[in-house]
Order: sequence, then C-alpha cells, then structure tokens
Amino acid sequence: MTDSRFALRLAALTVCGAFLASCGERASLTGPSSNGPWTGVWQGTLTDTGGSTGTLRLTLEDRALDARGSLVSGTWTTSFADASRNGAGTVGGTVTDGVGTLLLTPATAMACSQPIPGAAGSYALSRLTLNGRALQGAFAQLLCTNTITGALSLTKQ
Repeated sequence: MTDSRFALRLAALTVCGAFLASCGERASLTGPSSNGPWTGVWQGTLTDTGGSTGTLRLTLEDRALDARGSLVSGTWTTSFADASRNGAGTVGGTVTDGVGTLLLTPATAMACSQPIPGAAGSYALSRLTLNGRALQGAFAQLLCTNTITGALSLTKQ
C-alpha cells in the first residue's frame, strides 16, 4: 500500500474515532429503551483482503435516539491463527437509517516503535447492515505499520 493511501486510511480512522468518542460523552446508553435490533451477542468471521480469517464476537447494546438512528455500545473480542492480531476492548458507534458504523477500541493498544494517531489494534466497522439475524459489512484494522481491510459476516447468537 502506498504511503498516501495508508495516511488517508489512518486519518479516516482517527476522525471516525474522534467522532464516535464524542458521541459517547453526550449520551448514556443506560436506561429502559436499550433493546434495539442491534442489541445482543453477534459472532462470525472477519476475512481480510489477504485471505486471513479470524473470529469476531460483539456484545452490543442499542439505544434509539429517534426514528432514524441509535447509539451502540458494548464489548468485542477477536481470535486469529496469528495471535498477534487477537484483541478485546470496547465498542462505540451509531446506526443511521439502518446502516451502522462502529469503532472497536482495544483495551490495550499494540506497542508500536513509531507514534501513530489512534490506537493500534483498533477496528473501524463500516457499511454494517442487518438482514434478519445476519450482520454484514466492511472493516479496517489499524496496525503499527499498515491498515488491514476486509469484510465481516456475523450472526446473532
């Protein structure tokens, strides 16, 4: 990947993270109406463009803001054959008109030799759509030296 494409993806992840973090400061996801369609445990696969496949598990709480959107929070874990890509942490994001965007922030960021903007090991999940008990979309994982992209397919447990 060229340096400019990496920088662009890194900047996009950073902006997305800042936006989602600010959403979490203004609204609490506790309360009686946190049972939207995204609420629950979701599990399935992450497949990157290089062909590596891992398992992703999300535990989500979905709280409606209005008729068009909701805030989503929760936890996540990943498991890969390459254990260096395994992780766990918190989820924050939004759903607007049925399409979700989530930021998965690791509990402990990867240690990188160079400072990077954002938490190494974090994931940006985008273009997430629900179809019954299936959740599908795209992901980008920010690593120390590059960004890995791919697709995800999860099923509600």
